[in-house]
Amino acid sequence: MRRLSTFLAAAVLLFAAAAGLSGCSKEGDMTCQQYAALSQTKQEVAVATMIQEHGLDPYSNAVGWALVERDVQRYCGMTGLGITGKADPATKNLSSPIQNGVNWASYAK
Repeated sequence: MRRLSTFLAAAVLLFAAAAGLSGCSKEGDMTCQQYAALSQTKQEVAVATMIQEHGLDPYSNAVGWALVERDVQRYCGMTGLGITGKADPATKNLSSPIQNGVNWASYAK
């Protein structure tokens, strides 16, 4: 009986740890479909965070930040702002991570 309770306790701890880690994904792992569903402000924050995840400072170069954002939108097939002021929906690479749309070597330090 003691082994069973030890096993169950360990299983609960492993499940809790896995559940906690699942929320720790990087912004760059967000798919095009998820990115397109965000508001424009949240898209900007996601791109800034993704730039930081790649060891770069988005606040040191506004043009670079805008170019990364453009790369992501092109990769996702987003044509720009729609009538509502929200970006058009993604039409390409829907289940691919947005960071795949950026040539990070061209933004090296």
